[in-house]
Amino acid sequence: MRRRASTHLEYHLLVLVTLALVAFGLVMVYSASSARALLGADDPAYYLKRQALYAVAGLVALVLLSRTDYRRLRHAAGPLLLASNVSTRRRSSSSPSGTTTAPPPRSK
Repeated sequence: MRRRASTHLEYHLLVLVTLALVAFGLVMVYSASSARALLGADDPAYYLKRQALYAVAGLVALVLLSRTDYRRLRHAAGPLLLASNVSTRRRSSSSPSGTTTAPPPRSK
C-alpha cells in the first residue's frame, strides 16, 4: 500500500509541474509576441491563442496516454519515431530558420 501512495503522489507532482511549465510557456509566448501580433493583426493575443490550442492538444494527449499501458505503446514506438523525424525534417526545410508565421493582415 505504501508503494501505491508514493506512485500516486509522483504522478500528481509530474502533472502539476507539466501544467506549470505549459502556463509559463504561454506567458512567455504572449510576452514575446504581443507587440508583433498587435501591429500585424490588431490582436495582441494572436500567437497566444494559437499556442494555447497546441497546449490543450498536448494536455489531452498527456491524459489519454497516461491512462494507457506503456507496454502497449512499444509496438508503436518505431512508426511514431519515424513520423516525428519526418515531420521535424519537413518543418525545418519548409521555412527559413528564425521565421514565424505572420498573423493575418488587418481587415479594413
